[in-house]
Amino acid sequence: MKIDQPRLFEIIGILAVVVSLVFVTIELRNNTNAINSQTNQGLAELHSDLMIATMENPELADLWVRGNGDPESLTEVELFRYRRIKDNLFNMWEQAFSSYTNGTLTDELWRGWNNIVTNICNKGNHYYWEQIGDGYGVEFTAHVNEMIDDNC
Repeated sequence: MKIDQPRLFEIIGILAVVVSLVFVTIELRNNTNAINSQTNQGLAELHSDLMIATMENPELADLWVRGNGDPESLTEVELFRYRRIKDNLFNMWEQAFSSYTNGTLTDELWRGWNNIVTNICNKGNHYYWEQIGDGYGVEFTAHVNEMIDDNC
């Protein structure tokens, strides 16, 4: 069977499109993996910085422990500092939530980040959330409220 020249060019064109689509799919997958990796790395660095500061500074560690146990016992300055720590922690959590919901953080990594606030039920987290919780995004706020309802 002989294929005429226009038909041959049409077949070659179709094959070229298919090969191009396969290539684009592979590149998109690679790009997604890179974005997921960058997202997790950025979150890990932020969390690590906060935890290192808490470990290296006994005053900050004391503030963390006392604030989580009874934030109303803190002085005005201590409470200000404690809220900044919680701001950082909850901002990281919200960033992880946002990354997860937009697909740049995998299920497995999200489970780890979602547990970053290891005890949502401690007094410090409740105090912070009552004071500032409505300042976060609607979906994240609903997620945190659901966690509190389910676990506390």
